[in-house]
Amino acid sequence: MKYALAIDIGKTNLRVAVGNSDGKFLLVKKEKTVSKGNKNAIASQVLGTIKSFENLPKIEAIGIGCFGQMAIKNKKRIINADNSLFFEIDFSSLSSGLKTPMYLLNDAKAATLGESVYGVGKGVNNFVYITMSSGIGAGVFVDGKLLFGRYGNAPEPYTTVVNNYGTWIDCCGGIRMPKFYKHLTKNKEIITTKEIFDRAKKGDKKMLEFLDEVGKINAIGFATIINFFDPELVIIGGATALNNKKVIMSGIKKYLKNYTNYNPEFKFTKLGDDVGLYGGLTAAFDKIGYRI
Repeated sequence: MKYALAIDIGKTNLRVAVGNSDGKFLLVKKEKTVSKGNKNAIASQVLGTIKSFENLPKIEAIGIGCFGQMAIKNKKRIINADNSLFFEIDFSSLSSGLKTPMYLLNDAKAATLGESVYGVGKGVNNFVYITMSSGIGAGVFVDGKLLFGRYGNAPEPYTTVVNNYGTWIDCCGGIRMPKFYKHLTKNKEIITTKEIFDRAKKGDKKMLEFLDEVGKINAIGFATIINFFDPELVIIGGATALNNKKVIMSGIKKYLKNYTNYNPEFKFTKLGDDVGLYGGLTAAFDKIGYRI
């Protein structure tokens, strides 16, 4: 049996797991992603977490999915780490500290890999994975292959301009949604994204009206990526979506037909929070991503 390390680095949480070639996780650790320090802080945290495992088996490779964009000139780095205190995340110290083959991808692309092997995307040649959490990200499988693009950043749908206010992530990203709520309603109350959804579920008319607008914008975002890639399946993941499935899906279904003639199947991921870990495991064993 062969073993690999799967690492999922989100803006909020860090997950590190030991998995085998059968897709089973033997050990999993989860902690809050460090929010202070320099560009090496996250790599140092990951290294410390790995070293805290006891009786670690021989590791063949490491697969890493991390929020942000792949750096153009240095593939050991993530840049433009949106919603993070770190503009740049450098993994050089991690690779030198472990001396094990490592493969780095954006976290949404890693999750897409996980879906293709272990999730509802298995056996589907053309599908899109969209994550809706602190931010919004996506990965695309085209003709049975993960789409990378020139620098490993294709696609980045959160940059889609959806209205005069700004982009898809400006309106519907988990961290930025409260600011959009204030802009749209001219209401100065301090509120979180969770409170918006919770109050809507209790029938709050103001929140329901706001989330109807969010649903329309989500439909624009989904339609844009559907029109570009013609998938047969759209998989939705991320904490914001998974914790509010009915509200998220009702808005997309209500308005999607206004922006696209395509009608792919929609499914929520069944891998939950572990989708990124499954992607890291796949990246490690199949040697997919940028070698660091």
